Amino acid sequence: MDVAADRGDFNWCLEFPGPFPEGFEQLVSLLETALCLPAPSPFDLVLALDRYKIVDEELPPEQWENTEAGELVHKAKYYLSSPQIQRSARESLTRRMANAIWSHPVYRDAPYLISVPGSSGRGNSTGEQIARLVAAETGKQFIQTVGPARPQRKADPTFDVSGLFSLPSMLSGSCVIIDDVWHTGATCVEVARTAKLAGADAVYGLVAARTMRN
Repeated sequence: MDVAADRGDFNWCLEFPGPFPEGFEQLVSLLETALCLPAPSPFDLVLALDRYKIVDEELPPEQWENTEAGELVHKAKYYLSSPQIQRSARESLTRRMANAIWSHPVYRDAPYLISVPGSSGRGNSTGEQIARLVAAETGKQFIQTVGPARPQRKADPTFDVSGLFSLPSMLSGSCVIIDDVWHTGATCVEVARTAKLAGADAVYGLVAARTMRN
């Protein structure tokens, strides 16, 4: 294969002066399964476990089935009458997201894990619950982003969240921002901006599922 001829098809290249470093095979395995999303500023990198839906061009979008990650998010968010199913789904997402963090060196080395405020402003959204669990699983310092109540993203995707969030402490080093779903990315981006203002030198995003609307 002529690598030079095909170089235009790739936008990242990993080169090492010696043998592959420890953990490289684990990193490649992660990148084979996770989605690397376009990282809007000020993010340095954003990963998703998967898309929310399985694209089927023979069916209208409303009939597309959920991916495995999408189904776990759906159960964690909406199975309100089945607390056991909700808890099991959160635990499964926690394990998957923790494994993603352990598999990627920059995520693994980040000392902080930061939540994304839910629209209720009460600090108990699905994304915030999962963020706490992932922080405990990975041994990272959990920092809860503070934000007021606001319209849900699905109800009003144009709502401007600029300047609405704050962190209770300053940061020294890199951080991982955790959320359950990436819609437009606007809320996560504002949390990333808040983290940079608080002193983070690098900001990485990790979400369970990317919706098909973005």
